[in-house]
Amino acid sequence: MVSAQFLAPASKLETINTEVDQDRASMLSEYVDMYENAPYGELVSYRLQTEMGRVAANIPFTIITVLAMFLFGLYAGKKGVFKPDSQHLPLIKKVWWTTLVLSIPLVALLAIFKTEVIDVGVYQQNATYLFTSLSGLTLCFFYISSLTLMLRREFWQKLLRPLGYTGQMALTNYLLQTFISVGIFLGLGYFGKVSLAEGTLICLAIYVAQTLFSYIWLKNFRFGPFEWLWRTLTYGYIQPMKKEEKSSGLNG
Repeated sequence: MVSAQFLAPASKLETINTEVDQDRASMLSEYVDMYENAPYGELVSYRLQTEMGRVAANIPFTIITVLAMFLFGLYAGKKGVFKPDSQHLPLIKKVWWTTLVLSIPLVALLAIFKTEVIDVGVYQQNATYLFTSLSGLTLCFFYISSLTLMLRREFWQKLLRPLGYTGQMALTNYLLQTFISVGIFLGLGYFGKVSLAEGTLICLAIYVAQTLFSYIWLKNFRFGPFEWLWRTLTYGYIQPMKKEEKSSGLNG
């Protein structure tokens, strides 16, 4: 449909746009109905049929960006950019200012297209994707440079330290968020029935609970449950779990 939009003559654009809107409305209605009423197994099957094709088609494009960011993080770490005594402070400040200046207009344009203040017809979705990608890239570096500068101060180190506990158990917390959310929105039937404010409060409550859970867990254990499983499968032998246990192999 996207390629048809680009190739269609001007006289056809309005008709195509109407058809696209109708298709989206129909798909959204069906999607919401599945989430609200379908058994979990049927919902999973439906999502595999409707989403896997699009996800697979996007992998060659998304993996380039993701891999590039991984390589950047590796390179920056090797260069000592994130060390407390880093010699790259002027560069970090320059990145902060540059990405701040770039992000403001990009985010503003994204909001304009998302709220349809400016309507470019069939190109609306393409414009939204474009500014989502561009603003995501600049904001990524803005967030990284902001945290790097903030964590050079003891006040922010103490204030943000609890976030480190959830980060040490990133895989466990990611999966737990999925289990909890499925339970709340599908198990209890709250999908589509909470406001934006209520959804935000639910997210904050889950994250605070996970931070507390991670802190208590890591007081007694070296890894999160799923991190332990992953490391055990990776190294090929059972990893020591409790902190007082001594490891005769890799401690990581």
